[in-house]
Amino acid sequence: MTQPVTTTVAPAKTPTLEVAKLPLCGDVKDTGTGLPADCRLVSADRAGHTFVVRHTTLERTSAGGDTRVVAIDVVGKDAVDNTDYAQQRTMVETGNQFMFGEPTLRDIDADGRDELLVPIGGGTGGITYAVYRDRAVESTTQSPDFARIGVINGIEIAHTDSGYIAAVGKGGAAEKEALFMKIVNSQLHDEVRVEIDLSQDSSGHVHGTCKIIASPGLAGSGLSDSEATQRFCAEPIVKEYE
Repeated sequence: MTQPVTTTVAPAKTPTLEVAKLPLCGDVKDTGTGLPADCRLVSADRAGHTFVVRHTTLERTSAGGDTRVVAIDVVGKDAVDNTDYAQQRTMVETGNQFMFGEPTLRDIDADGRDELLVPIGGGTGGITYAVYRDRAVESTTQSPDFARIGVINGIEIAHTDSGYIAAVGKGGAAEKEALFMKIVNSQLHDEVRVEIDLSQDSSGHVHGTCKIIASPGLAGSGLSDSEATQRFCAEPIVKEYE
């Protein structure tokens, strides 16, 4: 499993004007060194933080492959104000593969604040992201305090009207799984996992059967198995794959 390194060491000394000149992430190319160029992210929430994404090294693994290492500096509300914070935070992730995309900002729990999603791997089941959330959310004057709250994997990630973070990925050869999560005490918690059978019968008809295969978040909910199945299998993000 990929082990994150999160530190409060001051970030790289990138001059204010140089931060402003960095390309936005998602629009960068390989520099010819095997690594993409530095880029920046700007959150659209009320905090308005700017992030500098630095691909700092390329390590050769024992298996002969390359492991990317990405460092992300939180430099403040915007490039001009980056010296206003007494503390800065730098997040470091190993296993970041540029082929899976650059880090991105998304409000995955619909609370009005962006989470930082850092791709750390992927496969047929979807992209795996390390998820960081700002714990200094009560005041926009506080120093940013991003903490790693867990990982999420899927080919589609969305927030449901019922209040869950849902991630859909490929299960088996003819299956998809949808995992419903919530953020509790600054950690991502698995609540319910459903499986959708996409196999076909002899006439080519897709079965589309949905069932719950794990439900740690429903303990004490009072829902019967059939009620829980009916509720979560009726979620729009599940129905679109049936």
